[in-house]
Formats: sequence, structure tokens, C-alpha cells
Amino acid sequence: SNHGPAPMKALIDFWSSANAFFWIGLGLSSLISFVLGFIANIVSGPHARRYMNRMEGSAVRDLLRLNGAEVVVVVAHQRGPQSRRLPQIALEDVLATRNVFDVLSEIGIKHPKIKHPEKLDDSDKKKNIISIGGSFSNSYTAEVLKAPINGDVLEFSKTHADQIELRRGTTTVYRSPSYSEPLSDEAHTPSKDVAFILRRPNPNNDKASVLVLAGIRGVGTWGASDYLRKNAKALTDRVARDQGGAMQHGFIALLEVDYNDFDIVRTKVKDVASILDDA
Repeated sequence: SNHGPAPMKALIDFWSSANAFFWIGLGLSSLISFVLGFIANIVSGPHARRYMNRMEGSAVRDLLRLNGAEVVVVVAHQRGPQSRRLPQIALEDVLATRNVFDVLSEIGIKHPKIKHPEKLDDSDKKKNIISIGGSFSNSYTAEVLKAPINGDVLEFSKTHADQIELRRGTTTVYRSPSYSEPLSDEAHTPSKDVAFILRRPNPNNDKASVLVLAGIRGVGTWGASDYLRKNAKALTDRVARDQGGAMQHGFIALLEVDYNDFDIVRTKVKDVASILDDA
């Protein structure tokens, strides 16, 4: 028939087109699967961890404003037996120092110096400084707290019962719940304290910062450093929301710390404020 070849040619063309579409579809499907698998690998694998670490590191840099790499960590030494050859440091301060070193490592500061507050020279006081502990044990913390915070002086003082409390101005007093807890040296005995994280410009060098991590008692100091290590991003977000310019000018974060069984089990941010008077 004269019409025989035409249907056959149409059938061949149809199968050729279908075969081409099949292979194109298969190729697209494979490409899409590869792309989705690559994205899933990034999201769930080491790439995601590196990305999150970069985000956390960026938050720490924004929060602490440690411009440059020179950092001095100020830790007070305690009086120990005369037979000791090396300085003695409170266990809570050792744990706090370890947390600070972890935080600094996240932003590429690997070898900060450690100094006793009474050994700081004029050049040290122009660097970025992280001061660990309250003013009764750390004289540099006492020096930093002489400058007003939002119009008030923040200071540690002792009561008639020889207990330490934290005063802000003439009207606000923070007391440590730990003083009303039964005495115990058992690790599993819970304890509570009050602490703060303070960051302000270095008064001897406006391009550097001073950071104070201090509790009314040692557990609070440890808790402040623990919170900074574990929750820098959350604290950065909280400070950034402050309407008084806390991120730019400096901030104070008041903390409530819970300890139990050789661990800081909870730290709650009670308040965040700029160091400058809102007015």
C-alpha cells in the first residue's frame, strides 16, 4: 500500500521520541537525586558542623568584642601551704578558666596569657582582659567595678554574718541562696548562686574590651563561664535586642546558677542591660 511506510515512520519517530524523553527524564531524576543528596550531606555532615561552628564563633566575636588577638586572663591565686611550689587556685576558678579557654579557641585565640591581678603591668591593662571571680578574691574585678553601670555602682560587700552579697546602687541587693543551704562536701548536693557577665570597653584602651565573669560564690563564677561557653549565640541575641545599645556600648547579664553532682545543671538569664544610662 502507498500508505504503509508513513505509519511505520510515525511509529518509529514516536518510539524514538519516547526513548529520548525516557533518558532525559532518567538523567534529570539522577541529577536531582544527586543534588538533594549533596545538600543532605552538607546539612547533616561535617560541613553543617563547621557552618554552625562558624556561626557560634561569629556570635562570640560580636558578643565579646575582643579586637585583635592579645588576651590576658586574670585569675586570683589563693594562699596555700608554704610547701607548695606553684600557685593555688580555687577549683571553681580552674573550671571557669578552662571554659574561657574553650570560648577563646572558638574564635581563634589559642594562647592567652594568665596573670595574677596584682601582677598586671600598664601594658597588660591596655589589652583585652577577661577577669575571673568577684572583687574579694580578684582585685582587678574590684577595679573594673568602680566604673558605674547604667548609672549605678555594682559592688560586692560583706554582711555582718560575713556573707558576701552583690549590690547594685543603693536599692538593689542580690543574695546567694547557697548561704541558706546546709553545709555539705558531697558532690550530689545541689546548690544555687547568683552571678553576672559584664563586658565594657577597656578604660585604658578603647579599642580593647574588659570581660568580667563573677559569682557571689565560686559556683556562680563557674556557672557564668559555663553559660558563656554553651550559650554564646543565645546571649548574643538577647544582648542585641536590648534597646539601650548593650551590644555596642557594653552589657551586663545577671544570671541564676544551679549546681549539682559536679556539674552546672541550669543557668538562667534574669536580666540583660546596657552599661550606659538609658537617658
